[in-house]
Amino acid sequence: MNRQPDFSTPEQSLIQIRHMWEGGPLRQWSEKREKTSWLRHLDDWVGMYVCEDCREPAPYGVYSVAFRSESGAARNCLMWLCGACKEAGRQRREQPAGLRRYLTRKREEALMGVGVEGPSSQI
Repeated sequence: MNRQPDFSTPEQSLIQIRHMWEGGPLRQWSEKREKTSWLRHLDDWVGMYVCEDCREPAPYGVYSVAFRSESGAARNCLMWLCGACKEAGRQRREQPAGLRRYLTRKREEALMGVGVEGPSSQI
């Protein structure tokens, strides 16, 4: 009988994306260490931070960005964004008001998990 481990089919593990704490940044989580850069956190392993806007891993971390809602649904919102999304947010402020309202609603509804119509219905 061969007692050598079988490496022909690597064990698959589930990588989840969860908040570090309520209102905190998103991060990759797994029950097993996926890469050598992953850190131990309680009984799990944590990987890179994840941007709340584009949902991509952020190798250089995320920034906490506060913005004021135009619709009044949420007065002060905090999002954890990668550098590219943070910079894109600055450029959005100079867009037409109708598109700006659409993007703000889209961000708020993404936080609440609700869909949104296109910008043509908002102008």
